[in-house]
Amino acid sequence: YVILSEIEKHKINVYVGEGSKYDMDNEYDKLMMTIMSGVTQFDNEQRKRRLHSNKIRKFNEGYYVHSTTPFGYEKYKVGIGKKLRLHKENSKVVKKIFNMFSKGKSLKDIQQYLLSNQIKSPLGKIEWGLQSIQNTLESKTYIGETFFTDNNSGTVHRGKCPSIIDG
Repeated sequence: YVILSEIEKHKINVYVGEGSKYDMDNEYDKLMMTIMSGVTQFDNEQRKRRLHSNKIRKFNEGYYVHSTTPFGYEKYKVGIGKKLRLHKENSKVVKKIFNMFSKGKSLKDIQQYLLSNQIKSPLGKIEWGLQSIQNTLESKTYIGETFFTDNNSGTVHRGKCPSIIDG
């Protein structure tokens, strides 16, 4: 409606398909534009709903639907989606982080260890931020728990993945 109002206000010529001109001063052409706009909006909403439903279904079937792969894991293709598996080298780093923390090492100690061993951060940087280390220690993914929050309903779906550390 907003776009149609602007088209009318500025007397813009609208061409559809193979050059068919719609005259916004003509009530029938204006009706057709309104109907086409409504159908397009309905179609977009239906597509968005289906994509969202499919994402929830895939998550509940064990697929990893988040865009960012957690450090220590890698995605691999299985059927219609991707699942998580341990990354050979990075999963060892995650174990080391948890091991050091369980032995009383501070975030700063862990950060220094990672830097001195030239272990790049999840973002590929030379130095790990303290918050990145804290997020790693707080993530339930490393004990094999994944979550997907449906922002439409607020429902939290729980899933599983391979664990790197014991819970």
